[in-house]
Amino acid sequence: MSYSELGVTLLSLRHLKAVSVVCRLQSVTQAARHLRRSQSTITMAIKDIEKCLGVHLFNRVGRRIEPTVYATALNRGIEAAMQEFTTAARLHTKLIGNSSDVRPNPVFSIDISYKRYAALLALDKYSNVRLAADRLSISKTAVYKSVNELESQLSLKLFDRGKFETKSTLFCSQLSRHARLAFTHLRHAVDELAGIDGITCGKINIGMLPYSRSFLLPRAVGRLLEAYPELSILTREGTYSTLETPLMSGELDLIVGATRPGKKNKTLKSENLFEDKLVLVTSTSHPLAKLKKVSIDKLRNQYWLLPALDTPARQLFESFLERSGLMSPEHFIETSSLTFIRGLLLENDHVALLSAHQVSREVKHGMLSVLPVELGNTNRPIGIIMRNIPYQAPGLRLLISQLRQVVLELK
Repeated sequence: MSYSELGVTLLSLRHLKAVSVVCRLQSVTQAARHLRRSQSTITMAIKDIEKCLGVHLFNRVGRRIEPTVYATALNRGIEAAMQEFTTAARLHTKLIGNSSDVRPNPVFSIDISYKRYAALLALDKYSNVRLAADRLSISKTAVYKSVNELESQLSLKLFDRGKFETKSTLFCSQLSRHARLAFTHLRHAVDELAGIDGITCGKINIGMLPYSRSFLLPRAVGRLLEAYPELSILTREGTYSTLETPLMSGELDLIVGATRPGKKNKTLKSENLFEDKLVLVTSTSHPLAKLKKVSIDKLRNQYWLLPALDTPARQLFESFLERSGLMSPEHFIETSSLTFIRGLLLENDHVALLSAHQVSREVKHGMLSVLPVELGNTNRPIGIIMRNIPYQAPGLRLLISQLRQVVLELK
């Protein structure tokens, strides 16, 4: 795993901070005074960021330094990143019971190297110093040094070190989450700079719930990459419970699948794209598939393939059973893998609860059958779940647009 795979932006944080202050004050002299650095240091910081990004950040207009469109876009990301560290600083203040202003602390004022944050994030992720060091291609000593320096600056422990595992403290997990979000804001800002020149590039990290894997995301992503081949797409499959935390910490940019209308989370927002209907599916050789009408009694004693208990689909199924006077099945396989379900259905006389869209191709080609059973109100909203932030990276906006277009074509 490289720094970029951890989500860490390989830009000097101190130099980015200098760019942000110059943007705000529109003066190198005032920025130098504010940061207690020399004017030449501020000028060199700007040149370093310009060289790394390949853009011109400031124009001199009289006595003022005006930000270019590139500087303005970059600064949005820097300010959003700094806000994440400010939030972490408040948590730190509350924890140590110190009423003094903690903003000058270099951990929260981005006055330290991104490499220290990378060591923190790697160790928080892998809970093992050797693994963290291997992923970053550094020595274990370097990891220990970075963590020890952070702990010294924070005046508290970040990890409980055991013989086989290094476990993050509660505050370490909180700090790591806000650090990941901060680097996500920076990554999106850098992606936006390329978009200003008409080049859409960058990386989109997608969390895929079971419904989205069969046709919605493949179609949308295929069209997106055909139009913008410079984009990179990374996907992670899982249940909502396993994907929510990575989304909140910035490891994922969005989740596509069944939304959670009743779930309250101020840091996330959702957009419903359409209503999906659940159906009961079997192989075409299943005895029930040969019937023109399947009564409720015929469903007793079937072997079921079901989604996880904490999913909207399973909850709707349990409601159907209750309305129909059926007991919850004693014997079933719980899985979200459509490939696994398809294989089981083709080889066994099982009944699966699935989305009608998920198996439309298999039904069309005579591989599977939808049983003539009315499940009642089993509609569920399918859509996008994202962080509730003011702006999105260009590539992410384009993907969301493609998802909307695919859905429009289904109606």
